[in-house]
Amino acid sequence: MKRTLQFKRNDKGYGVFEEDKLLFLIPIPGLQFDVKEFYEAFYSEGKDYENICIENFEKDDKTAKRTYDTIQNLISLIATKLNEANNATNEDKQDSQAQDSREKTKDGKGFLSL
Repeated sequence: MKRTLQFKRNDKGYGVFEEDKLLFLIPIPGLQFDVKEFYEAFYSEGKDYENICIENFEKDDKTAKRTYDTIQNLISLIATKLNEANNATNEDKQDSQAQDSREKTKDGKGFLSL
């Protein structure tokens, strides 16, 4: 499912919003953010991370563009790593199941899963 968010500036900084609810804020003084808050905004509680789309509403602001691009890059890299980890976990499970199936057939009992 596609998760569409908005990147906007408010009186405190640059924020990412979901249906007008502030999810994540980067304060303008310093332009630094808390990594835990970033994680909780985009990935906690089973949030869909595979198809996040962030619309940039601050296209004419150079600092906003740089901040937006950084957020986009982080989200893309994290999604790639999470997908790789999930794929590795699934492959490990399949390998384990295949090993279990082979062990069951050694004594002539059970079936080989394909």
